[in-house]
Amino acid sequence: RIPHSSDDNFVPWVMSESDKNLLLLAIIQIEEGFNLRFVGGKGVGKDTLSQTLCWIYQRPRFTQSASVDTDTSILIGDKDLEPKMIGDTVVQTVGFETGLLIEAMEVGGIFELGEGNSCRPGVLMSLHTILDNRKYMDVKGYKLVKSHDRFSFILTMNIDYEGCNNLNQAFRDRFATIKFPPPKSIKNVLKNTCSFANDKDIETCDRIYKNILMLASELQDEEVVTVRGYIRTLQMAKYVPLLDALECCII
Repeated sequence: RIPHSSDDNFVPWVMSESDKNLLLLAIIQIEEGFNLRFVGGKGVGKDTLSQTLCWIYQRPRFTQSASVDTDTSILIGDKDLEPKMIGDTVVQTVGFETGLLIEAMEVGGIFELGEGNSCRPGVLMSLHTILDNRKYMDVKGYKLVKSHDRFSFILTMNIDYEGCNNLNQAFRDRFATIKFPPPKSIKNVLKNTCSFANDKDIETCDRIYKNILMLASELQDEEVVTVRGYIRTLQMAKYVPLLDALECCII
């Protein structure tokens, strides 16, 4: 669960010259014991920054993607039947299978709840005691779980996406927020993630991205801005002309 520099597809966070030092902001917040909220569009590096923090701190990473179907039992855990030997007989006893959030609290990991604002409000409210100065949860059927000193909670979210909810003030107030602006250039990202691509194709993708970003800014519509789309474009361009790949992944 701890990212390693030799892991496939893991490239640590890279700050572009025009961006704020988001990594520094995140490290300060972790050192001060804050809960972190990463806000930004698709492909801007929220997960990459989370992975990088785990890599720097050498702490296990636990991730849970949220949806409208996410309930407290998924995050915290639930009762479970466990086989137990009594003499020569196997009997089923009631145990408790902990969720990823509880496991992260116990071992001092970094827990990331992806797209947390897609959860129902009641589910998030149940986490209040974990996220304030109490830092514990009394889990029915299990025990009182106190957060490890090195436990950190990261909530990632997009704003105004279909199926997402507004966070209530009490929950939102428990976080320090880092906003991820769309990168002004994706040349370095493409070079780091697509080392197989030639410089000409990377330059072309970066130029198209910049033009679309400028138009999106004028129209106040970032829905057409993507980073992953250009990564997929370069992956396809290994086998087909770049224009065909752009048509599939961008146009």
